[in-house]
Amino acid sequence: MPRGVLLHGPPGTGKTLLAKVAASEAEVPVLYASGSEFVEMYVGIGAKRIRNLFEQARSFEGPCMVFIDEIDAIGYNRVSKVSNSVGGNREAETTLNQLLNEMDGFDGNDQILVVAATNLINNIDPALQRPGRFDRKIEMKLPDPAARKNILSIHLKKKNHNCTDFALGKAATTLNECTGAEIENVVNLVALTSARRQIHEMREEVIITDADLQKGAESFMKEKKSMMNDP
Repeated sequence: MPRGVLLHGPPGTGKTLLAKVAASEAEVPVLYASGSEFVEMYVGIGAKRIRNLFEQARSFEGPCMVFIDEIDAIGYNRVSKVSNSVGGNREAETTLNQLLNEMDGFDGNDQILVVAATNLINNIDPALQRPGRFDRKIEMKLPDPAARKNILSIHLKKKNHNCTDFALGKAATTLNECTGAEIENVVNLVALTSARRQIHEMREEVIITDADLQKGAESFMKEKKSMMNDP
């Protein structure tokens, strides 16, 4: 079994969600931490928190998963990192070195799986990616049209709607290069807009229609492109 798995990809592609699903399917205890929690100005604090995290993981009798989100906060590439904060650099390097030591110290307990997530895999220190540490890498890509349609369907199940399969496919095509998180946001915005309009029209029941969904998808993409083109 691999000791470390590194999930990488754009924000909103489901890295944290995948880790939660994996832990749920495996039915094992999960310890969650964010890389920013280990970043302190005082040298030694971050390393101590890393030690405490892995000591807690070893306390379980059976398998355990440790999930570290935003690992680039402590696992940055030390060769390319540039900072004017000497104290901050010393603390970050001490924390990273402690994490490296913990990853190597699993000989007595191979039932611990460390899963980490990052948006910037190129910034991750090579020492973390060598065999025996995070040597398994899973790229979380943007969903294709079929996946976008499925994501729309999943989030619409929680809403009152009468959208057809054709409308879902059309909206999925419109939402090109959108992440799962963005698609969820579109559905929520469509629900709010539909509710305001239909309540204003004094309707007894608020229902998301095909037209509502397509209009919301087009409006979101128009706003997204506008933000990308804004200098």
